[in-house]
Amino acid sequence: MMDTWQKIWRVVSGVISVASFGYLVYRLAIFDWGTLTSAGLGGLSEGGMSAGGMNEGGMNEGGRWLFIGIAALFFPVPVLIEARRWQVMMRGLSNLSFRESLRQVLTGLQAGFITPYRVGEYPARVAEAGAKADVQWSNWRVWLRDWRKWLQVIGITAVKYIIWGSQLWCVLWACGIELGFVDAVSAIAVYYFCISVFPSVPIADIGVKGGWALLIFGEYGGTAPQLTAVVSIIWGINTILPLLWGYVIACRGGRERRADAQRSQQNREVRRER
Repeated sequence: MMDTWQKIWRVVSGVISVASFGYLVYRLAIFDWGTLTSAGLGGLSEGGMSAGGMNEGGMNEGGRWLFIGIAALFFPVPVLIEARRWQVMMRGLSNLSFRESLRQVLTGLQAGFITPYRVGEYPARVAEAGAKADVQWSNWRVWLRDWRKWLQVIGITAVKYIIWGSQLWCVLWACGIELGFVDAVSAIAVYYFCISVFPSVPIADIGVKGGWALLIFGEYGGTAPQLTAVVSIIWGINTILPLLWGYVIACRGGRERRADAQRSQQNREVRRER
């Protein structure tokens, strides 16, 4: 039964990867790249760029790219933190290795990317975990009562949001919205709360998040073009880059599974000959 489920899930996970990659290509094809040049990086004409290429806070073009580079450099960190969080959450049901947990998180990202309100993310993780023979679903009552584990999960979640918030702060500065520390902490916290409580469908993700960004960061002088650029850049860093990482892992995993299947077949043939 488990072998059958593993075979079915290999097919399903392959379909998820292909579908999410196709949808990613479509989103990039229809994306308005002019929002980055006209608002965020090419001039910030509505955000207060001077003739010398400086924004109102005095940051030049090189400085803006440096801040975006710093934010992009940290793109694996939230994914790795989420993998650790998932590993802790599954404690009591399965002894996941960190590598297995990372694979399940990346599979979930792909499924969430192509489903409304990202509802497919956690079912895909569970299905990927269910393909393992050592998952003890009957232990769910003990799993729920492990309060120390849930405190650890809360702490890991807080760290992930700190990283996300720091990335967003860098990109806000890069696009000319130069918030002080106190303002940044309060505004970014409200922003992430809003987009978490009121999720959006994938096709409207940037538009919905841009609306929340304008509502919140507009109070600090951010304009619609600037904030569209901010949301687009963050979407690229924290959605596109992890998806591409997931596709690489999926391709490698497919080759490993085929090699394992070949070795298993060879072992069975050797046993039959004996």
